[in-house]
Amino acid sequence: MSTTPTTLAAIACLALPAAAYQAVSAPCPDEVAELVRRGRELIAADKADEAFPILERALAKDGGRARTRVWLIRCDIGRGRLNDALDATDELAAGGEQGPALDYLHGLALCARAQEYIAQGVAGQMIEMNFRDAFAFLRAATEAEPETFADAFLPLAQAGWYAQELPVARAAAEKAVALRPRGVDEPYTLGRVALSQFVVANADEVRRAEADLHWSAAEAAFQAAVRNAGRPTEPAARTRLARAHLQIAHALQWKQRREQTLRSYADALAWDPGVVDFGALWQIAPPAEFEQCVAGGLRAWRQHNPGQTHGTMVWWLGYARFVLRRYEQAEQDFLAALELLPDYLATHWYIGLSRYHQQDFQGAIDSLALLFSEDPETALAMAGADRALNLSILGYLVGQCEQAGRKADAARLCEIHVGVDPEDALWWSYVGLFWRDAGDLLRSSTEAADVEARERHWERAWEGYSRALSIEPDNPAYLNDGAVVLHYNLRRELDRARAMYVRAHERALEELARDDLSDDLRRLYETAKRDSADNLRRLDAGDSGR
Repeated sequence: MSTTPTTLAAIACLALPAAAYQAVSAPCPDEVAELVRRGRELIAADKADEAFPILERALAKDGGRARTRVWLIRCDIGRGRLNDALDATDELAAGGEQGPALDYLHGLALCARAQEYIAQGVAGQMIEMNFRDAFAFLRAATEAEPETFADAFLPLAQAGWYAQELPVARAAAEKAVALRPRGVDEPYTLGRVALSQFVVANADEVRRAEADLHWSAAEAAFQAAVRNAGRPTEPAARTRLARAHLQIAHALQWKQRREQTLRSYADALAWDPGVVDFGALWQIAPPAEFEQCVAGGLRAWRQHNPGQTHGTMVWWLGYARFVLRRYEQAEQDFLAALELLPDYLATHWYIGLSRYHQQDFQGAIDSLALLFSEDPETALAMAGADRALNLSILGYLVGQCEQAGRKADAARLCEIHVGVDPEDALWWSYVGLFWRDAGDLLRSSTEAADVEARERHWERAWEGYSRALSIEPDNPAYLNDGAVVLHYNLRRELDRARAMYVRAHERALEELARDDLSDDLRRLYETAKRDSADNLRRLDAGDSGR
């Protein structure tokens, strides 16, 4: 750890010999004691930055003694300067200080560090290790000097809950509530501990009566947290209130009180939608009830945030209405959500399907083709989620593209299809067909962008036919059409194109000799026979079609 002291006064303190340190419990002069009292009050009120200069003065007036330096370190913990606090605590220990004060400081800093890791999304054993160490330190400190370190009962309860040391955590939480009955974090933590005790006891039929007592204590504690929170305006306070409502919902869910559960979810959404797992909510609520819950939460959230709306709630409303087949309303919700959450490109998929179900086929094509252009992986994932239905829809829309002359968009929808079903040779040939046609539409243009796009389309057309031939290497239609791309569009590998024309003609004759061909296949192979012979003559005559 770093040995950089946190203040100039601390530097002076470090300069003293070990014998100059006095026990933390030693009485302070009245002036110093008053400064420390004021500083601790500010720390308790989440105003550690304001407390810091006061505690610096106290340390200077007390000659840098450890008994006062403890509270300056405590202030650093409140300011989030955890490394500094741990370094300074180690320096106290190196200077000869021992006892519950160091346990107190170590425990608070480690508990805060674990909570910081959680807020940062850090995973792994570091969180558990920090909480377990914090629990041991804080338990020792509060058992030794419960009055001096009374503000350690809440973090002890929090660390105990994470470490699943539930009896000790319960007692600590109850003590924290008794010390600060109008707080929010205190009853909230008591509720979490009691609810965990309920879960443990509820798994044992013999302990069901005990479990019910734990459940009642948990629900009452969460309700107290809600009452104490009032109607906050600060974001952090709103989040605390939302979490209390969410815990009430979780408690009610255990009792299968769905209507009350959903009301509590709506209350959580009203204060901070970010605390709610919408996917989990979707799992417990039928679509109509889910919609009612989220709509109620959104209305209340807008009351708390006038003139604003919330993209995630609007999106989920759209999804619920989509599932309920209220497609016009769903489309409007998704469009509104997309303005607020433009990076969530999957919304284009739902806009497209909402339009499809309203028979706005060109609008559906716009959305799905745009999604594929912007984020092919998401387009494929969405299409694969309900494969049979979505491939059927894509097939219909490709037909609509063909009628409208939208060759490139047809190709993009075909790309989605083969992404979901990569072994479908026919659809790979459609990829080739439509990209070739899209490039042909730009054949006469001399604009640089058009020339670049045209060549790119033709390259992709060749890839499409190549994939089709990798699956059905002797299909006469694919052989002829693939050779056409090499011959007329890309103007390369002409020997290969010639061989493909020859093979296409041979295979068409072989297939047409069968007596079990369907009418459609017979027409297709007749075309392949005719076109391959004609194309071969043109190739041998040096005609590239340009």
